[in-house]
Amino acid sequence: MNTKNPKLLNYFVSKKFLILVSYKLLTMTRFYLTILSFLFYSFSTAQISESFTDGDYTANPTWTVSSATDFSVNAGQLKSANTTSNSAFYISTTNTLSSNCTWEFWVNLQFATSGANYVDAYLMSDNSNLSATTINGYFVRIGNTSDDISLYKSSAGTQTVLIDGVNASVSSTSNNLIKIRVTRTSANLFTLERDITGTGSSYVTEGTITDASFTSSTAFGFLIKQSTATFFGKHLFDDINVATIFADVTPPSIVNSTVLSNTQLDVLFNEPVEITSAQTITNYAVNNSIGNPNTVTRDVSNFALVHLSFTTPFTNAVTNTLTVSGVQDIALNAITTATTAFTYTTAVTPVFKDLVINEIFADPSPVINLTTAEFIEIYNRSSTAFNLNGLKFTDNTSTATLGNYTLAPNSYVIICPVADTAQFTALGYMNKLGVSSFPSLNNTGDNIYLKTSAGVYIDSVNYSDTWYQDATKKLGGWTLEQISPNLNAGCSQSANWIASNDADGGTPGFINSVYSNNPDLTGPTISSVNVIDNTHISVCFGEAISSTQLSTISNYTITGGTSSPTLATATSTNMCVTLDLSSTMVNATTYTVTIAGITDCSGN
Repeated sequence: MNTKNPKLLNYFVSKKFLILVSYKLLTMTRFYLTILSFLFYSFSTAQISESFTDGDYTANPTWTVSSATDFSVNAGQLKSANTTSNSAFYISTTNTLSSNCTWEFWVNLQFATSGANYVDAYLMSDNSNLSATTINGYFVRIGNTSDDISLYKSSAGTQTVLIDGVNASVSSTSNNLIKIRVTRTSANLFTLERDITGTGSSYVTEGTITDASFTSSTAFGFLIKQSTATFFGKHLFDDINVATIFADVTPPSIVNSTVLSNTQLDVLFNEPVEITSAQTITNYAVNNSIGNPNTVTRDVSNFALVHLSFTTPFTNAVTNTLTVSGVQDIALNAITTATTAFTYTTAVTPVFKDLVINEIFADPSPVINLTTAEFIEIYNRSSTAFNLNGLKFTDNTSTATLGNYTLAPNSYVIICPVADTAQFTALGYMNKLGVSSFPSLNNTGDNIYLKTSAGVYIDSVNYSDTWYQDATKKLGGWTLEQISPNLNAGCSQSANWIASNDADGGTPGFINSVYSNNPDLTGPTISSVNVIDNTHISVCFGEAISSTQLSTISNYTITGGTSSPTLATATSTNMCVTLDLSSTMVNATTYTVTIAGITDCSGN
């Protein structure tokens, strides 16, 4: 934490409880996800625990192979080495676990699977020779004609599908990283799960089935079917665990909630939930007078995911709390009370100057006390919360597309290269959004734009290093900050920017150090009125005025004489306006120009 920065220190003190709670929730989420494995698997009593880190498969445990040349261990992974076309070869090891247990393993098939190229992972077999034609047992087929992951039963060699997995789940033609987990309870309930990320943290349930055909086993292993040389050496295996299931005595917990619309909410639990309790509407309630959902549906493939639909819509930019109680896991452990906060943000596109570029860090070197990364800061000066997803930040050479981030009114967000977000985290800046293709900011000046996804301008800044107004600070390490982000849209920018005077060199994600440093609290005054000719009058003000306001005819009225002239047009410069009269003024007659509805660039 950057304790030299009093703003950051105050921020972290004021947010200490929130940070601790967030950390606790994150830690507990990781804890539950980690503990979940230990709830289901007893690695200390595992029948098989193999990661091939010893460099071979001849011990701890000992594997039986179809041929000594069919497999090798490379870089801590088991790899196929058979070079015979149209062949089937296997590797197996002793396994007697058959009930109240789990099988988990990692596989990488570096090819497009087919009816002639796939892997059968035998969970239970009564024969260590997995090429035998009379095997009794269960296996998971990875690939085959449908490119899926399915659970089969082999009865004296007759193969029957028990759980038919989702077609085309094994979709890569060169790199199918897959983690597979199968559990079998003492009641013979099989559950097949797959994780296509290969990490074991994103399991999806393929299905469940109860089958008691076989209750004993002698072997576990892999049978490989390959056709041509294209598939030689492209089967990798690792992280194999076959273990007894621990009793699950822990209720499910909420991992996160995702808002889909103003009436739809998804809730993800840390483990599969039992369908009846998961779909009971009274087990869910949202505050702010929203109440219970009108429908609840457990996801058809991910049994840890529940879809909620409400009659009363969520209010834009209001934080709601969902309370869950009574939802059970597969072992019937029920949640007492769990909560998750969520906020719905209306899909509203910001218009011109709703969002402004409020701080620019074009030259990070030499470092004062910030990062070595360029960034800009965006400020929401409107009264509406905006999701920044799809907005564009560009210098017309490179364009960054902003991701999902809700920016509340009167709030700030740091936009930086995605690779540099860790630098801001290390300094304690949390309100940041990393993007790809972040435009390189020229040190001496650049024209940068914030646009909608359709390319409509929201804000632009054509900055220059003269804006620092400091010969030393413009050499690097200091940000350019807006004095007033609420400047009228038509006013000149250059006078509204200056180098940061914060000791750290800038104030990313916070109110600018120069904000209202020299506030203008006085309304504009008329400095001169000149008659150019009998149909033109020039009016000048003591400060800059938006040209839009100066050119609005309705802001002016002229009286005097027997017939007051009316205005035809008003042509402005930065501080003056020329009024073009529709009729001529009478010589030696006094006229009065009345001006109303004009504000200066500070809003006075």
